[in-house]
Amino acid sequence: MDEPQSPSQAWRLIKPWILPGAIALVVGLGVHEGTGKPVHQAAGLDNGATVLEARDVILDRYVGNIDGAQLDRGAIDGMTKQLDPFSTFLPPKETPAFREETTGKFGGLGIIITLENGLVRVIAPLEETPAWRAGVLPGDLITLIDGDVYEFPTVYDAADSLKGEPGSTILLDLRRDGVAEAIRVEIERAIIEVRSVKGARMVEDGIGYVRLTSFQDDSINQLWKSLQELRGVPADGGAPERELRGLILDLRSNPGGLLDAAVSLCDLFIEEGVIVETRGRDAEKDTRVFKALSANTLLPDTPLAILVDGYSASASEITAGALADHGRAILVGSRTFGKASVQTIFELEEGRSVLKLTTARYYTPSGRAIHREEGAGPEEEWGLLPSIEAPVDPQQLRRIFRWQEDFEIRRLSAAANGGVPKLPLGACSALGAAGGVSAFGATPAPAGTVPLVEPNDPGVRAAVASLLERIEGGGGDAVGAGAPGGAGAGGAPATAGAGSGD
Repeated sequence: MDEPQSPSQAWRLIKPWILPGAIALVVGLGVHEGTGKPVHQAAGLDNGATVLEARDVILDRYVGNIDGAQLDRGAIDGMTKQLDPFSTFLPPKETPAFREETTGKFGGLGIIITLENGLVRVIAPLEETPAWRAGVLPGDLITLIDGDVYEFPTVYDAADSLKGEPGSTILLDLRRDGVAEAIRVEIERAIIEVRSVKGARMVEDGIGYVRLTSFQDDSINQLWKSLQELRGVPADGGAPERELRGLILDLRSNPGGLLDAAVSLCDLFIEEGVIVETRGRDAEKDTRVFKALSANTLLPDTPLAILVDGYSASASEITAGALADHGRAILVGSRTFGKASVQTIFELEEGRSVLKLTTARYYTPSGRAIHREEGAGPEEEWGLLPSIEAPVDPQQLRRIFRWQEDFEIRRLSAAANGGVPKLPLGACSALGAAGGVSAFGATPAPAGTVPLVEPNDPGVRAAVASLLERIEGGGGDAVGAGAPGGAGAGGAPATAGAGSGD
């Protein structure tokens, strides 16, 4: 089979959104479907006349001064609160952060920072970003910003001060260990892409692992690149140097994102058939069916295991449900969140503010409705049940993900300091603490290395065992997810021990 083009070359443009709504503050839960315009005016209190009358009274008689625009925004916010937890109004001050969240992009320098006595300390520059190219190094202390001293109360305030319009410049004075004089660098800000694909590596002989933290504009291009690297495909194209016998896709604590990203991800592994169907209030006008396109399929036969938990929602559930319904993936972990509504984005005030409005529900290829209604109990039908239960305590999962982040920071630090610029696939990194497990698990890692997989992740262990059993046993299609509220295809789900360890 010919290698398909990368997503940037041949990807469909759907532009729906599956965005976050209620679980996370920065990355919420949801499925967003783009922008739209109201098509009719609903009947209400004299078609809004009473609302306008109340507004006039408030502006005329309220004891204090009040801004009319602020009052209008409060009214819109109040209306959305009468609907559902995922319909919401974002005023102008919250809209930029929302756009960064969905696109995964912002204007900035490309550095990971912390605070030290109010001053900015560089943890690591991101590769191929303005800070990286300007020679900023891990450990640099920013003493002056555009000639002024800034002491920030929080790291978020510091980050905001370093961001800016792409093309604008910022002047930094750096104090570096071992260098007597301050180092002054002028850096031109550029679009910085926040990576939503993390931790790509081989965890067992021929079995890869990749984690997706959210579904953003560029997530599929990032995933495509990671999969090609796992397969050893040269940057300029060509045949893979190694076989990817199985793949673990980690969607734990992934609250969702863009609908088109979820559809495109499924396209990588499904050649034909329905991926998801959305149904609005008007069944004739508001029903959309998204189908796989074989031209976009990269790995149509590679066995998959998808890690899920109670915070895998929306776009994550679309992906997991579709791949399970098609027999392409087995679900491992715990029951998903049960968020199956689609929010359409309506831009107000010429784009300065945003209305996220629930306009549809989505259904898996088998027609399953997995939305959890308010007040639904554990015995009711909602969410996706894994075929293999491998629950992970939230604090333990936090440690696992923190380990991944620390591992990446150490990798970046080594690269910026002239060390190994890129970790070899299937090998341990000599960047961190002592002891561990090698990339393939069977061979102890030498002292002074960091294991590519934290050994106490029961989800990964269960997924590897399931994939190896399927691969080495020559089994057929993967077992899908259990029906909402019910057992898996083979009865009660199997259970993997929670495990223990540091």
